[in-house]
Amino acid sequence: MRKPTAAFALLLLTSLPAQMQLATTGDGGAVPGTSTLQLRGTANAPYLLLFSETETPIEPIPGIKLSIDLTWLDVCLALPPFVGTLNASGTASAAIPVPNLPTLYGVRMSLQSLELAPLGNVSNLLRITLQQRDTFAATLSAALAPIVTGQGFVQKNGKVLLIGGSGPAVQEYDPSLESFRIAGVVPSGNILATQTELADGTILVCGGIGLTGQPVQDAFVFDPATGQSKALAGMASARAGHAAALLTNGRVLVVGGAQSLDFSNLPAFLAGILRTSEIYDPVAQTFSAGPSLLEQKVFHSATTLGNGEVLVAGGLSVVPILNVPLVSATAQSYTPALNVFGLPRVMAQARMLHGAVALRNGKALLAGGLTIDFVNLAITSVADAVTYTPGLLGGFSGAMALGRGRALPALAPVGASGCLIAGGFELKLTSTELKLEPLTASDRFDGSTIAPTGPLQVARVGAVAVSLPDGTVLIAGGGTLPCEIYQPR
Repeated sequence: MRKPTAAFALLLLTSLPAQMQLATTGDGGAVPGTSTLQLRGTANAPYLLLFSETETPIEPIPGIKLSIDLTWLDVCLALPPFVGTLNASGTASAAIPVPNLPTLYGVRMSLQSLELAPLGNVSNLLRITLQQRDTFAATLSAALAPIVTGQGFVQKNGKVLLIGGSGPAVQEYDPSLESFRIAGVVPSGNILATQTELADGTILVCGGIGLTGQPVQDAFVFDPATGQSKALAGMASARAGHAAALLTNGRVLVVGGAQSLDFSNLPAFLAGILRTSEIYDPVAQTFSAGPSLLEQKVFHSATTLGNGEVLVAGGLSVVPILNVPLVSATAQSYTPALNVFGLPRVMAQARMLHGAVALRNGKALLAGGLTIDFVNLAITSVADAVTYTPGLLGGFSGAMALGRGRALPALAPVGASGCLIAGGFELKLTSTELKLEPLTASDRFDGSTIAPTGPLQVARVGAVAVSLPDGTVLIAGGGTLPCEIYQPR
């Protein structure tokens, strides 16, 4: 380890009991690219930004405690991005160019900053992993509990709340440290349930599978600030495999689902698939009856569009009168102002257990899923995706081919109009063939076309994908504890 230079040592004279906050924004360590660090502290104070590949608690002089060593101190003192002065508002931006060198792939940089006059204001620790564009890389830490078909929400502090698919456990991911912690509990099985972030940052958890293995009416509101949950009076109907979406008026639409998961009694299962909806009012903390769909739906999707409508699409349905199952190719849009579902629109391909996400241009993307030929008793994964454009003249696009057929993929918006489509499972089941493969293969939609990305580090089914503020995507769960970060191209 190098020792502090004489010039630096002269600055180590006094210590103040203050704390400068350091945060990172930008491309999150892309190679090549620019990592941009935002510093906040004392107005007009000179600062020094330190980095190292080694985290070792040190105290170079009494009262100055760092979490990294000073191996690269001379380099930091010599380069302009690492030395500067906070402005009159106490902020500064440091742009660090990252060259296109393969030797940098996977390098983890640990950073801290400190004010120099007077000295003693030391920032939090920040970690950045350098990563090739259009690839996945493992996070420093793994999740603490398995996650399958849950949800992730970016909180105001930049941390990610992971809820659902882990039983009662709620986890929190800190992007600045690439670390996880248990953030609280929800007294729910949280399997085939819905999780919806409300306007105040709390999370509504509805339905799912109870201790008996059957759907429940239970509903809870989880408060990330306290880690505690509040039980609500519950929904009017037990629901599992349903869908939910936040409305622009702050309420939540809960729609469809199954009242019974007794697959040994097929008529009862089919009869229990719902077409009803309920509306949750966060002010009154109660559910009320909403309008009904034209068809029953379970394992479908509900996506809030840019115009405030909610697209309810696909799923397993039932042919009226005949009472036989079919996979739906139809969708209806819910209009909150009128409290009605509109006329049905038809997709190019029927699908259930698909991925659906709201794109940043106001459209929705539906990708993959399963379809079933009930005549020939064949189940296959869907190998295409469609976009939906809201409005009177809108509708579904033509089918765009995916690299592989995939059900239960993880989707997250990327860029202005794109989307990451990661993992899932490919299935082909006929009277003569069985093919079941969890996937590492992933695709990216760029707003008009779909092309393969680099593969996941491990195969994942029903994983959670969360777009982070720096433009990267967190991939968590799907059958394994280690998590990954996708670095866009």
